[in-house]
Amino acid sequence: MYSCSSLIKLKYCNWCNSTGAHYGPTNVRQKSITYSLISNLIVSCGLPVSIVDHPAFRAFLADIDPKYVPPVRQTVTNSLLPQLLQSQQTKLTTLLQQCSDVSLTCDIWTDRRMHSFLGVTAHVFVNGHPASYLLAFRSFTGSHTGQRIAQALESVISECGLQNMYV
Repeated sequence: MYSCSSLIKLKYCNWCNSTGAHYGPTNVRQKSITYSLISNLIVSCGLPVSIVDHPAFRAFLADIDPKYVPPVRQTVTNSLLPQLLQSQQTKLTTLLQQCSDVSLTCDIWTDRRMHSFLGVTAHVFVNGHPASYLLAFRSFTGSHTGQRIAQALESVISECGLQNMYV
């Protein structure tokens, strides 16, 4: 009699040894599942990137679609997440350029380990509805003087192309 984990391993090993065809790297379905995996599971659900290398997770994906080949952790970390970040930043910059008014809020806080962070959020109206977007979340080292905070805020404004906006 097989245990649940034995069946999973057996199924995973059988899938690995199968000679079935896989989607190519440019296949629309391959790209769609990969995008969903990154944006919905890793980013939105906050699951660790290492999940893509876990044998049980790979077996689960094989059950869902045997032709799908999931990316490895290094590809997610070094290629896919930076591409998604760049894409989202470009979309946000385009959206903010279309707004007539942008309000910014910023906050600086220190965690229990005495590491400081700066968060900057943009608030706009999109099609008459209020919306808020995180522009920056970064480490903030050194003292929290008005001059250093202003420099950090100016840097975010410049990076997001908001210099000529009514902020």
